[in-house]
Amino acid sequence: MIPVYLILIFITYDWTTRKYLFSNNDIKKNIAIAEIIKVEPGARTAPTFEYFLIVNQKRYNGSNWVTDKIRELGISRIKKRYIGKKFLVRFVVENPNYSELLINKPVNDSTLIAPEYGWPELPF
Repeated sequence: MIPVYLILIFITYDWTTRKYLFSNNDIKKNIAIAEIIKVEPGARTAPTFEYFLIVNQKRYNGSNWVTDKIRELGISRIKKRYIGKKFLVRFVVENPNYSELLINKPVNDSTLIAPEYGWPELPF
C-alpha cells in the first residue's frame, strides 16, 4: 500500500505544475475539443469530469474538478447532462497530458473539427 504522504506529495506536485503551466504566458497552449466520458464522484473532494482529447492523432486523458455551481445539480443530473458532451479544452503544446476543460465553452456544432495540433486561440 502506498503511504498517504506520498499520495499527498504527488497531488501537490501535480497541482503546482498545472498552476504554473497555465498561468505562465510564455508556455504555448492550444485549444482542442474534449469529450466528457465519466463523472467521478468524490468521497471527500469535489467530483471530477474525466475526458479525452485528440492531438496529433493521439488520445490524451484529462480530468477537472466539477465547479461548485454545477455540483449543486447532484451527481445523477451531472452525469445525464455532461457525459458524452463536448467542450473546448486548453492544453500545453509540449505536453498535452496537461489540459484544462473549458466547461463554459460547449461544442454544440457536431461538424466542428479541431486542427491536428489544435487552434492557437479560441475558435468561437
